[in-house]
Amino acid sequence: MLAAALVLIARPLIREKGATRKFLLPILAFALPAAAIALYWQVGHIAWERDAAATAAQVAAQREFAATLAKLEQRVREAPGDIGATLTLGEALIAQDERSIAGRAGELFESALARAPNNTKALWYGAITALSTGKLPVGRERLQRILSQNPPEQIRSIIERQLQDIDQQMKGQGSPQAVDGRVLNVQVSIAPAVAQGIDKSTALFVLARDPANRGPPLAAVRRTVADLPLTIAMSDKDAMIQGRGISSVPRVEIVARISKTGAPQEQAGDLFGSVTVDLAGTQPIAVKIVIDRKVEK
Repeated sequence: MLAAALVLIARPLIREKGATRKFLLPILAFALPAAAIALYWQVGHIAWERDAAATAAQVAAQREFAATLAKLEQRVREAPGDIGATLTLGEALIAQDERSIAGRAGELFESALARAPNNTKALWYGAITALSTGKLPVGRERLQRILSQNPPEQIRSIIERQLQDIDQQMKGQGSPQAVDGRVLNVQVSIAPAVAQGIDKSTALFVLARDPANRGPPLAAVRRTVADLPLTIAMSDKDAMIQGRGISSVPRVEIVARISKTGAPQEQAGDLFGSVTVDLAGTQPIAVKIVIDRKVEK
């Protein structure tokens, strides 16, 4: 480009005679290249400085991230019971490389879940870990446990959609967990005497329990008072813990409880109704519950 510019400008001057040609040609021969080089150096130098600054910032960020990872690793080694540090380290590893969910990050989430089985964050990441490694029943059970903790409605809807997708995948794979086993058709209503003044958005829990073991529910379904009266089908697909569903016991207690606090745990002032039924065979069993009592202190 510089040579072309010199030719275009110099050709008319070559035809000139006298002082103009004598003085302008030498000046042109040196001035134009010098000006072009100076301009290129200035513009290019600015670009180089910007590139160098961006590279330096990237290197600094990588070093800072590596230092943070090292500190978290040290914290987890020194205090394995620090669930927050364990989960944060797992999150950081995933941010660095998503494939670590099947490696180190997944191990951290499983460790956190083993130490804090009811930690919502640990359950969430534990479910993701299980699903990413093809363990659909385990992932489903963990998501179901999150639902039992009464998460916000937006989160609940996401989890419920995920559970539906998992059920479809499990049915397609012929998984035993997709088989409903014993099915309870539970009809729930509320007595008029206790129905007055209850907000329609109040949480309603329908729980299946083992009368001989007051541990976690065998199954749980959440609705609202606005859904009453309602009929729901409860089966092993609603199990809270894998392998411990309705089909695992000979008798089951069904409790329908209106939780004024929104918590699944029983609280004073909650309204409820319950019935205990014997389970036999695999035919659907009809259960009727009327909510007509109040939980006393």
